[in-house]
Amino acid sequence: MRCIERLAPAADLSANAIPHVFCERKPNKHLYLHTAMTCETYKSTPGLDRIPPAERFATYRAIHKRLMSEDESYRERHNQYVISYSVIIAAALLAAFSSAPGILGSTLLSLLATAIIVYLAFREQHHMNQCIGRILQSQRRHPMV
Repeated sequence: MRCIERLAPAADLSANAIPHVFCERKPNKHLYLHTAMTCETYKSTPGLDRIPPAERFATYRAIHKRLMSEDESYRERHNQYVISYSVIIAAALLAAFSSAPGILGSTLLSLLATAIIVYLAFREQHHMNQCIGRILQSQRRHPMV
């Protein structure tokens, strides 16, 4: 993952100004299984530990919303994640409710779909943590006025 940092325009020197950090996925960089299968939550985000505990989730959500509205690659990646798990659920439901695979086949398809969705969720959470962490860490390097 490559992040490009762009500072806010000089006219925007308010305390709420966040440096723009746009996360882009490296084309040949694969996300290995060991990084995707760690049980990450938003609390694993780099730089979040220096924010008071009562404000951490609100800060995380605010940066996520900002990235969703301003960073096209972040938004596209998140939308691909949502579409992926929706398609997997729809396919698993169709297969499970059809009579073709039988009970054992339906159970195995459901377990496979669950495993894929959990993998995708961990991978997406890792990506979100990295992008949001880059913004939090860039705030430390570029203190607000």
